[in-house]
Formats: sequence, C-alpha cells, structure tokens
Amino acid sequence: MTSIKQQLFMFAMAGAALLPATNTDAAPKGARVMNAASLTDLAPVGGTPVRLRRTDEEQPGNEMPSAAMFKNKKGLYFVATGEINGIKANRRIQGGMIPFTLVNEGGTIQALPDATKAKFITDNNGNEYRQFNASKVSVVEVGGKQYAVVRYNFQPQGTNDTKRYLQIFDEDGNQMLGQTEFFAKNNDDASMSQDGSDAVFGPGPDADSLMMYSYEGANGNGRDDGWVNATLIKITGTTATAQRKWDVSVCPREERSRGTVRLSADKKALIVSWTEGNTQPQRDGVWMAGLDLTKPANGADQQQVIAWKQQIDGRNDKDGIRTYSMRMKMEQLVKPDGTGDDRYFISYGRLRGNNNTNGKGGTYYEQMTGVVNAGLAGVTFEQPLRDIGQDAMLGIDGTHLGAAFGMFGTQGSAVAGIAYLSGNHFGGSTKSSIRVVTMDGASFKNAGTLVGGPHDRHLYPNYLGNNPGNQGRNHSHGQVIDNPFLAEGHTATQLLVYATTAKDTGDAGGATTSQLMNPEIKLAAWLSIIPVQAKANEPDPVTPDPENPTPEDPANPDDTAPDAGQQLGGCSTGSSTGGIATFFLMGLALFIRRRRK
Repeated sequence: MTSIKQQLFMFAMAGAALLPATNTDAAPKGARVMNAASLTDLAPVGGTPVRLRRTDEEQPGNEMPSAAMFKNKKGLYFVATGEINGIKANRRIQGGMIPFTLVNEGGTIQALPDATKAKFITDNNGNEYRQFNASKVSVVEVGGKQYAVVRYNFQPQGTNDTKRYLQIFDEDGNQMLGQTEFFAKNNDDASMSQDGSDAVFGPGPDADSLMMYSYEGANGNGRDDGWVNATLIKITGTTATAQRKWDVSVCPREERSRGTVRLSADKKALIVSWTEGNTQPQRDGVWMAGLDLTKPANGADQQQVIAWKQQIDGRNDKDGIRTYSMRMKMEQLVKPDGTGDDRYFISYGRLRGNNNTNGKGGTYYEQMTGVVNAGLAGVTFEQPLRDIGQDAMLGIDGTHLGAAFGMFGTQGSAVAGIAYLSGNHFGGSTKSSIRVVTMDGASFKNAGTLVGGPHDRHLYPNYLGNNPGNQGRNHSHGQVIDNPFLAEGHTATQLLVYATTAKDTGDAGGATTSQLMNPEIKLAAWLSIIPVQAKANEPDPVTPDPENPTPEDPANPDDTAPDAGQQLGGCSTGSSTGGIATFFLMGLALFIRRRRK
C-alpha cells in the first residue's frame, strides 16, 4: 500500500522482464536460494516485447514461505511450490519442505539446503489449486527436544469451506503428525491472520503437551467472525497428536480482520489484536482484547473467557479525506532475559480504500505506532500513538511488510525494535530494503536500513493467482534468532532471518542472465541471514544498504554514521528504498499501488 507522500514513480510495463541486478542491487552474501525456480513449468507470456500474461490459477512457482530455526543450526523451510528437485507437484502446487543447515563461510552465515531430503508434504486436491495456502510455522519444545508445527489452509475440490490444518516435524524433517484439521467453521472459510506468526504456545496439562492458541479469521457465509482457537498438542516418542479444545469469537464483524495473539508474561491471559468490519475497506477500526485463561473453557463459543475488549482507533479525517484504521500489527516486548513482557508494540495504518475501485486496498495516509501495557485488567498506553510514516518509516511503503521483533544494537545496550522487510512489485529481482524502527525512550527511531534478499510481494502471485490483476497474496516470514556461531568467533550475537520468494538474481542462486530476464521463469524460494546485533567491543558485523545514506551525513552514502555501532551494530540509516534505479521494466510509467491479498 502506498503512502500519499511517498508514491514511487517508475518506468515499467506490468509483467515485463527485469534487467540483471547491478552490484548495488545484488542479494546480500547471506541470501541463498532454497528451492530453485522450475525451468519447465513456465509462466504464460505474450506480446511484444514479451511480458507476463495474467492467467487465473496458474500459480507463481514458489510463494508464501516460512522457516523453522532450531538451536542446533538446523532448520526446515516450508513453501507452497510447484517443483522440488525436478519433480513437479501433483495438481500444480503443493506444500514443500526443504531441510537446511546454517554454515559459516568466511564470516558469512548462510543456509545450506539439503536437496536429498527435500520433499512434498501434501498431496491435496483443492479448489483454485491452493493446496498449501497461507502457511505459518512455529518451533516448540517438549521434553527437551524441538519440533516444527506448520499450519496452512486447504479447501477440498467440490466443497465451499476452507479449513485449517497442521503437521508436526522433528529437527531432521521426520513427520511426527500428518495433515490434521484443527480449526473450521461451517460454511465460513478459515483462516486468515496477520503477517508473521498466527499462534502462540503455552503450557499444557502435563510435561509432554502444549496449548496452541491461534487467531482464525473465518470470512464466509456462516457466522463470519474472527476467532481465537485453543488446540492441545501432545508429543511422545515419535508420534504427536492435536486436539481442538475450545474457541471464542472476538471479532463479530469479520472481513479481513488479520488478527494476532500473544501470551501474557504470567501465562494467565491472551492478548489479541485485529481489525473490525464487514465491509471493504473495513470501517470499524482496530481493536484489542484480553482473554482469561484461568477460566474453564471447553467447546465452541466460550464467551466467558473474554475479560475485556477495547477499540484502539477508528475513523479519522486527514486533510478533508476520511481514513480508516486497519491492518493492526502487535509484537510483544521482551525482558533482558528473553522472557515475555506485558508491553506490546502496536502499529497500523490510517488509510483510504482504493484498489482498482473495489475499495479493498488503498493508500496509507498515516502509519500509527505506539506501545501499550496489557493484561487481564485491561490496556493502557505506555507510549502514545503517533504517525511514523514521515520520519522513522520514510521511504518504506506499507505493502505486505514482513515484520520481525528483536533486540538491535550492541550487546549489553541493545534496544527493542521491529524490522520491516519491503519487497518490490515487479518480480523481486533486486534486493529488498529492511527498515528497523527501535523504541528509544519515549520515541520511535529510524535505526537503520539493511539489505535483504529479494522478495516479490506482488507481480507473479498477483498475475498467476486467483483473480489475476486484482489480488496479490505473497508474504515473507521474518524472525530474530541467537547466533549459533558466536562460540566459534563470529562477532554478531543475533541474526535476522527472512524467508522470501522472488526471481533468481543469479548471484546467490546460479540463474543465468537470460533466465532472470525471461518472464516465463517463475519465482524461487530464498532465505536471508543478516547479522543485527554486535558483540560488545568487536568489529561491526553488519553490511548496511549503500543506497541509504545516514541522516547525519546524507552526502556520504558509502560509509556509516560515527555512532552507527550504537544503532544496529553499525548499519546505516536512510530515507529511500534501495535499488529504485534498477527497476527498468520498459515502457509504461505507473505509480506503485498496494494490492491486498
């Protein structure tokens, strides 16, 4: 979604092939292709010059990725994909899993995929060929061992009801639990949630169990509500089970509520955020609620667990234009020991709906951000809401931003913040910009812009998905992890990890220039590893974006600010999205417009 004061004007022809990335547009050293684009499953093209053609339900190759990171340098990469190791998915696209291991090569940490163990994990036959839609993954620990819980949507062919499923895997990619339904509502497509994690995990009734609490937006022809759902997960030996326990409607007017749940520090409450409204755009504002987990609950619609609900913001007039508060994001702050806090970083847009005149997407007029304190007693503001779109987020628009919470800076003096990855509208054939906003006392600060791997937030998923030309649907997945190579001499204490899908730029994936420029070649799956926190008294581990000069010295784009080591371990700050000059697609000039999933 664009900002009214930062619309980017580019020369483009929608769907045409990108030119090769320049040196400044190359993917960072820590970016790696996890699953290559197919050279035989080609996208439909036409015209002169040749350009990508809008085709309903064709599928973009790889999309909607997520990554599970374990403590032992292993990981599992999940993605909706059409091909693995030259084997095509049944019915165009299925869920794929690629095991990987983090390696340190000359000081650069990157993920090394294990193609011999990569495989499809679904064989579904769904409407619109969406066999593994909107996947999310979380790492949980039971009995001293870690497991990946991956969740996704699927609507069987010939039915009209999407349901939510999960699978569970161990660190080596062995399946502990196959496809299991854990949430559905009669004639009410489920489920949607905010970008990032849709679930949080709390203690279960015994040592080998966990409770999974998830936000499930069910937008169909039934109740049409946004729900919080509780699922009991048990893992013993080599098997696992998942049993749905209860749910509660928190959002009675659901359209695209995209909610989030977080567990309070004392684990007695769930804090929930969402956007309310049955229209497009939603007109009933952004909300929060507290759920009391100490109250008995069993079965559907357990309204007694709702301790409170409160609207945070609603309709506002900006320069004579009516705006609506939407797309609430919420991240829980953490204490120095890594445990949960009772403070929550919240952000959302005040926007005017306008997406190809159907009113679903639109333009950000303000990007509101604040910090609240929330528990069973209610919610209070610790840092008042304010618009950061014209300072801390200047140059980064609001389209499908991939948010990741972490502690940024230098070990011992790091501060809490959010990293926002911004991809591009034209195939993602250049680097992405990652803006970090930190909470500096009572204010929010632009703490730096980093270089991330490429991400196509729009073009191929939009042109080759359902309703081409109208809806995009691609999302990234970000997280901050402890650096497993710290004991081996690496100078970064924490790493920022982003899973994305984009055209293969060649510098990290081996694609030739002709493949990159060929619009028939679909998207590859990427994983980027970026140092974000410096070890005290050690050299700067961070590679900043050279096209984002620091505000302190805007004439010096090739260096960092003198105090940059106190910000992101040395990354530079700036106010423009990197790589704009390389978005030459030929022909038609247009404004970037945000398209909603």
